[in-house]
Amino acid sequence: MKYKKAIFNYILPLVLISLIVSISTSTIKLVHESSTYQLRTSTISKLESTIAALDIWVKKSYFQAQSIASSEYIYEIVANPKALIKSKISRATIGEYLLDVIVLNDNGEIIFSSDENALGQELYASSIDFWNNARSTKTPFLQKPFINTIDVGGSYKQMFIAAPIYDETSTFSGLVVLVYDPTRVLREIFDYAKMGESGEVYAFDGSGLILNDSRFDDHLRDIKLIGMNESSGLKLRLFDPGKNLIEEQNREFKKTEFTLMVRSALNFGNGENFEGYRDYRGVPVVGAWRWLDRYGIGIAAEVDVDEAYRGKNLLNENFTKIFLLLGVFILLYIFYNYEESKLRESIEATNKLLKQKNLEIEQFFKTVSKHVLISKTDTRGVITYANENFEKASKFKESELIGKNHNIVRSDFHGKDFFKEMWDTLKSKKVWHGIIMNKAKDESHYWVDTTITPILDDHGKIKEFISVRTDVTNTKEIEQALKKAKRDAERLAKMRSNFIANVSHELRTPLNAIIGFLNIIKEGVKEPQILEQVQTVCDASENLLEIINDILDFSRIEEGEVKVVQIKTDLEHMIQDIYRLYKIKETEYVKLILTTNLQHRTVLFDRVKLRQIISNIVGNAFKFTPRGTVEIKIDQTIQDAYYCDLEITISDTGRGIPEDKLFTIFNPFKQVEDEDVMTESGVGLGLAIVDSYTKILGGSIVLDSRVEHGTTFKLKFKNVKLSADEDIKVVEEFDISIVKGKKALVVDDNMINLKMMRATLEKVGIDVVLEQNPLNTEKLISDNQFDIIFMDQLMPQMNGTEVVTELRKEFDKLPPVISLSASTTIEDLKIFHEKFDEVLSKPLKRKDLEYVLKRLFKKS
Repeated sequence: MKYKKAIFNYILPLVLISLIVSISTSTIKLVHESSTYQLRTSTISKLESTIAALDIWVKKSYFQAQSIASSEYIYEIVANPKALIKSKISRATIGEYLLDVIVLNDNGEIIFSSDENALGQELYASSIDFWNNARSTKTPFLQKPFINTIDVGGSYKQMFIAAPIYDETSTFSGLVVLVYDPTRVLREIFDYAKMGESGEVYAFDGSGLILNDSRFDDHLRDIKLIGMNESSGLKLRLFDPGKNLIEEQNREFKKTEFTLMVRSALNFGNGENFEGYRDYRGVPVVGAWRWLDRYGIGIAAEVDVDEAYRGKNLLNENFTKIFLLLGVFILLYIFYNYEESKLRESIEATNKLLKQKNLEIEQFFKTVSKHVLISKTDTRGVITYANENFEKASKFKESELIGKNHNIVRSDFHGKDFFKEMWDTLKSKKVWHGIIMNKAKDESHYWVDTTITPILDDHGKIKEFISVRTDVTNTKEIEQALKKAKRDAERLAKMRSNFIANVSHELRTPLNAIIGFLNIIKEGVKEPQILEQVQTVCDASENLLEIINDILDFSRIEEGEVKVVQIKTDLEHMIQDIYRLYKIKETEYVKLILTTNLQHRTVLFDRVKLRQIISNIVGNAFKFTPRGTVEIKIDQTIQDAYYCDLEITISDTGRGIPEDKLFTIFNPFKQVEDEDVMTESGVGLGLAIVDSYTKILGGSIVLDSRVEHGTTFKLKFKNVKLSADEDIKVVEEFDISIVKGKKALVVDDNMINLKMMRATLEKVGIDVVLEQNPLNTEKLISDNQFDIIFMDQLMPQMNGTEVVTELRKEFDKLPPVISLSASTTIEDLKIFHEKFDEVLSKPLKRKDLEYVLKRLFKKS
């Protein structure tokens, strides 16, 4: 049965297609042969009838010429050219397209002409063939068309019918010539043989010259084969252009070869071609031709291929369309049967698969039911199904659940908005997901991760809801415990941060006074021994400040509070500043060397962090190099007009780092040797900060060290953005005269700091008013004319920012207000810069104070 169906569905249609192809091919071939035969028969018939018509005309003209040549009065004309017998010849030569009747003597001189202007001239005297033919024949002959040198009857285009004249002694004595217009004669004969719209019959001579006007003269003028005022007859030679000049834009071609028709006629005489060849226009044509030796001309009958086979081509197109339609129909039939067969097989396979899937779904449902809570409700929320896990979690029996509203397990934990959002989602036929706290029968609570899906009927309406839940009570309890732990950790971190900030303030505040007073004392000491002792205390204070700063920086790094601040940075100026800072640490045993290789000195970079990275490494190099050199080298590689790479190398000839310590040297609170904690200042945070800051800035560190030979740190920063170089102004020395006589108000709750500020400011000639209570600031400003105000930040009654905010509300204009603070956090510094005119950090450095004073009181 299956094979019979295949034969009927596929093999029979294919056999039918083969039969149709065979019949169609045979029919088309038969039609082509029939069309060609009819075309050939018609064309040759036209050609032969044209030649017959030409022969008749020639014979008629021969008779006329012979009649004149043998007439009784012709001897009178030869004997007496001046005899007035024109009327007799005229009566004897009535005919169409006759330009003139001419009588020539035996010397070729015209002795009689209907057009008397030709008398005495020579007619075609230069043609030897013409006269040889005239003298050798006794009968009339045709001289093929040509262009004469004399105008006869208003035309230079002429064709002769000539008859020789013999006297009574049979001696040649002259010639009678009937002069015709060949274009009119041949048109009259050839027009009867025209075939359709594109067919034509034309004559040509042995030089390939067309003898009559073509019916395509307008086209020939357009394609410039003849001039605009010319006709083709006796003008155009029948060359093969090698392309269709009607369609081509470029119509230039070499005139070296005649058309196939002309070549065949000249070589073989008669011929035909009904498959197609190019004519003198380059248009594909079919045709037949004959060479007439008796006249020395050829005659061709041609028609364009498109017109000649138009009927056959139309029939071919129709057959093709019918064949294609039948083929498409049969292919569609086969395809339909094939698809139907596939569909039937697919349906059978699908039914089988559905049965299998139903079994799998049942197994899956049973398996899932062992692990999750499943329930069904109708559109009103009434429970229609609950699995065993649902009963266990809710502690209700199945009989207590079925038919009850799902609110039976609702707790009061979630508000009305929660359930409204859930129902809005479900009613819009979307799946809802969320975590819900439910209440069990014994009033205990349990958490479920819930997904509710609306089930639609055939009309797309909701018919029920299926809920799948996972008991996440344990997870929820762990989550709440983690949240509590996180809050506790955040609180501890905040306490730690506040503790460090407070300790920093409490340490930096006395250091501010110590370093400030030491600098003042140092300026007044003259004895070298005492100056050395004071400098030792200054160095110790600076080391203590460095330790405090490292602890604060590392604390910020650990808390993730470090932010990159890219500013315009002059690398040359920065590295020279670091060089000058550490140059004073040189001894007779340790020297500092600086090498710079900068093509573009200004970049966008975090100058503060880069300076601290370099300073920490250089500081360590001096600590651990008892003899030799410390070298700083900075190299720059320009990538393009926008970016560069930086490589900063800091090397020393110190004691070096053991190989087993290279991997731990960047760990916090880590020294190369344990005894370093006792012998060297610092707590082991410098390189940890270097490592962290380098990574934060997107750089890398390469460390190379050998014991007793020294250590090299290479810092590499890729794709550093270039900035426009600016002329660096020379730092001028502080001119005390710009502040001398100025009056300053210093507000600080710490009396030691107040005394230090008074001593520092009076040193440069500023009169100082001190105030411990910030609440008195407003009255002091009202009662005095201050030029500058220094404001501490951390004070018990009000902090400095709050004081300045109130002062700016009270006074339209205030003198410059300078913030004094031990805080170095980014958040605090940002606020200080927004609220104050300038910001100075504690401990106060003399050069920082001078820089601010110069900015505020520079000479105009």
